[in-house]
Amino acid sequence: MMMARSIIIIFLLMSCQLDLTERHYKSTDETTGGFNNFSLDLFSDGKLRLTINTSIFIEEKETGAIWQTKSKTVTGSWDMKDERISYTIDELKASIDSIFIDSDFSNMIKYPLLTFSSALDTAYIYGIPCLLKNM
Repeated sequence: MMMARSIIIIFLLMSCQLDLTERHYKSTDETTGGFNNFSLDLFSDGKLRLTINTSIFIEEKETGAIWQTKSKTVTGSWDMKDERISYTIDELKASIDSIFIDSDFSNMIKYPLLTFSSALDTAYIYGIPCLLKNM
């Protein structure tokens, strides 16, 4: 009897995981000025991947400004609860924020790492809108 309940619970949990709709969000140059790039992938197996690219000014030369790109990718998990996306990230926010050290965008770390619009068509990464992309 207890074994049957365990199997039913496991089946229900697996069924919920399979019902997750894959979503992919991406920033635009219009919202980042082309100096940052954000992408968020929410996979149907409940895993997520967040990629952040930022540009750091190095120096001005006769030929123009020299910029260096820094990238960070973090993983985590996500789920739907009450028509809202809930998530966990496998790394501390302070560690993720560190990508903006020495950049002109260090003020971004005052914003939450990740929030979603009520329609779930936009993810806000550090307050920057990232639009849902059809894949």
